[in-house]
Amino acid sequence: MGFFPVDAEKLRLPAVSTARSAEQIALVEAYCQRADALSEPIRAPPLFNDTWTWNLGTVEPTVAGPKRPQDRVPLAAG
Repeated sequence: MGFFPVDAEKLRLPAVSTARSAEQIALVEAYCQRADALSEPIRAPPLFNDTWTWNLGTVEPTVAGPKRPQDRVPLAAG
């Protein structure tokens, strides 16, 4: 999992690369402020306390359809 907070440069890029309007960028900035997703220089980096470990050999490839994604079907059953 990665944590990539939004900073001033990330807010500037859509205006330059996709010609987004100032209103659209202001809306994204307001959302990020409300979601506490803006990066501030004095803010401490996030602290991740939990580590998960598992054997990748036990991971089984499966498929799931768009209608019922919770009904996974193992590829071996195919």
